[in-house]
Amino acid sequence: MTFSIFVGIMRPLSFTESRRAMKSDRSTAAFGSAADAQERREQRRAVVAAVFFAILVGCTPLRSVEAQSARLVGTVQRVVDGDTLEIAGQRIRLWGIDAPESGQSCQGAGGGAYQCGQAATSALSGLMATQTASCSIVDRDRYGRLVAACSVTASNGASIDVAEAMVRSGWAIDYTRYSKGHYAAAQTAARSERRGLWAGQFENPANWRRSHR
Repeated sequence: MTFSIFVGIMRPLSFTESRRAMKSDRSTAAFGSAADAQERREQRRAVVAAVFFAILVGCTPLRSVEAQSARLVGTVQRVVDGDTLEIAGQRIRLWGIDAPESGQSCQGAGGGAYQCGQAATSALSGLMATQTASCSIVDRDRYGRLVAACSVTASNGASIDVAEAMVRSGWAIDYTRYSKGHYAAAQTAARSERRGLWAGQFENPANWRRSHR
């Protein structure tokens, strides 16, 4: 009995049964291919729709949206120049201000040239020395740097806006293209009291960069 059952199970398929099985396999494969193609089309439609919606409503890219909700806190590892620093391996461009470039020269109060870019770097270094900075990420610029509004805590416990402090000391200017005049009052005070860059004459850092590319 056992042998006859085994033989029945292992019986070769007839010609008709083989054709039916082949048709069934082709139908299944065709259905699977069609389903996969349909899924790919739906995925493409979803991507196109998301991009179109983002353009339509003026959404920022996902990377910027994520950045806008982030906060970076840590000790400053390096001051790159008067408006750029590094925290936790991330290079951060201070939002809303512009400082002289590292190689930029300016004219001092006595008329002589001096390295104002280096002076601005030193000013930011002095402000950030041994300080823990708290930075609210605003965006990411075309160079891959995070753009952030950073603050440190004063000895009296007050929060100091690092960018405003740089403008108020005269070693950076209000970058109105992005700040829309947010630091205009600090700049007016620095200019009227001839602090930092305002003690002599200097070229706008943005103009200097354009002429030295």
